[in-house]
Formats: sequence, structure tokens, C-alpha cells
Amino acid sequence: MKNLSTSKIIGIVAIILVMITGMQSCSFYRGCVQKENSIVASDEKLAAVISSKDNILDGQSQVVKQYSQTVIKAIDAVMSGRYGDGGSKAVMQWIQEKNPEISSTVYIKLQQSVETWFTNIQMANEDEIAKVANYKNHYQDPVNIVFAWAFGFPKIDMKKYGKPIITKNAKKEQDTRESTPVNLNL
Repeated sequence: MKNLSTSKIIGIVAIILVMITGMQSCSFYRGCVQKENSIVASDEKLAAVISSKDNILDGQSQVVKQYSQTVIKAIDAVMSGRYGDGGSKAVMQWIQEKNPEISSTVYIKLQQSVETWFTNIQMANEDEIAKVANYKNHYQDPVNIVFAWAFGFPKIDMKKYGKPIITKNAKKEQDTRESTPVNLNL
């Protein structure tokens, strides 16, 4: 009788351990799937932010370029109308009289947009990097590493995510320690 109750106790403990392990493995699996989905969503958000930045800044730089061209055409028309076809001969006189200025507001607005988009991209990129680091800590934990191996995690290409975004010239500048000036192509 004593053996029977010991075997029952061992059986109950074994069932409890199997249930705890099963619950932990389900929780681990669910956590990994959620973290991977979050990383992919962050990457898609980052791509959308970058795409929006490219479209908006391109449009704004075109406005600046067209504004500059319009002012130059207006100056040329005024000089030609006032001084005749060879109006450029009297440019110095006109400049002394009118001192034309191209408003810096359009350039300032473009610069503010560049700074805003840079901040948005950096925040989205840092968010993704943090999520990748959190996920690596989750599945590389000594308790979870067996579950990660058993379930085949990570299922996403971890080399693709969690890297800082750099321009084509950034790596060269980092290697040579020489920076090139920004060109807005205006």
C-alpha cells in the first residue's frame, strides 16, 4: 500500500511538471510569434516613414527650385522690360536700386522638414532595434533556448532587422572619417 501511494504521488508530480512545461512552451511560442510580428510591423512602419520622407522632401525641394526659377524669371523680365533686350547690361544699376532678395522662408521650411523626417526615421529605427534586442533576449534565455530550438525560432531573418539605417555614403564616411557636405540639388 505504501508503494502505491508513492507511485501515485510521483505520477501526480510528473503530470503537474508536464502541464507546467506545456503551458510554458505555449507561452514561449505565443511570445515569440508576437515579438516577430512586432519586428516585421516595425520594419514596415519604417519603410513607410522613409517612403513618405522621400516623396514629401522631393516635392518640397521642387517647390524651392521652382520658386527660385520664378524669382529669377521675374527679375529677368523686369530688367528686359525696363532696360530693353540687353537689360543685363544695366543689372548693376537695377541691383543697386532694388536689392532683390529670394525669401529664405522656403529654404528654412525645407530644412525643418529634413530635420523632422530625420527624427521620425531615427525613432522608428531605434524602436525596431529595441524590439530585436528584446526578442533576442527572450529566445536566448537559458530556460527558453530549448523551446526556441524545438519550435525553430527565430523564424525571421534576424540579420535583416535591427540595423541602423545609413545612406550610401555613410559607410564610406565612417571608414575614411571624412564627411561630405549635404547637397539638396536645388
